[in-house]
Amino acid sequence: METRPSAVASAGSATRPSHVSRLLVAGQFVLLAGLAATAAWPGPWERGTLCSGGALGLWALAAMPIRQLRVVPETRPGGRLVRAGPYRMIRHPMYAAVLLVAAGMMATDPAPARLAMGLALALLLIAKLIREEKLLRAAYPDYAAYQASTWRLVPWIW
Repeated sequence: METRPSAVASAGSATRPSHVSRLLVAGQFVLLAGLAATAAWPGPWERGTLCSGGALGLWALAAMPIRQLRVVPETRPGGRLVRAGPYRMIRHPMYAAVLLVAAGMMATDPAPARLAMGLALALLLIAKLIREEKLLRAAYPDYAAYQASTWRLVPWIW
């Protein structure tokens, strides 16, 4: 696993989650819970999407050192920039996994209210992703080079 140490993060920079970060995470979990609670039994295509999201999420978790895992965007002191596993291609595979799982849940019953929850979740995750990238650029001197060599969320698209 290729990682690079963070000089800023090891100095103990902004590691306490902000109120904004906590609200973003809370909103993420509320919307996911709403989609899960209202989902119908998945058919083969929905199961495939759910499993794909789950597999991507597990792969991203396996590539990330356990001590660095956080649901908030702020970095941990002494953290490292992970470039292994799915992080070789996309910078936010865990967010992509959440969106795949949400898409699978939405597809079981694409009612307008559920589609609105899915759209709200996507917008919330994009806001969280933008916030996280700002913090990562500040914490890791080589993050800009990493950004230039990877896709943000969806390979070949964004």
